[in-house]
Amino acid sequence: MILPILAELGGSIHVGLAAMGVGIGIGLTGLGMTSAVGRNPGAFTQVPQIVL
Repeated sequence: MILPILAELGGSIHVGLAAMGVGIGIGLTGLGMTSAVGRNPGAFTQVPQIVL
């Protein structure tokens, strides 16, 4: 009786951690692009832009 509840809770935690990891990765990508353009503003068109 408690095993299905624990399985569902475990799956929810895994999905939440995966979503959090994706958010951190996209944030770090944006940070890198921002710092690259900050160092060399002429390279703005050469940096690939992410369209969501």
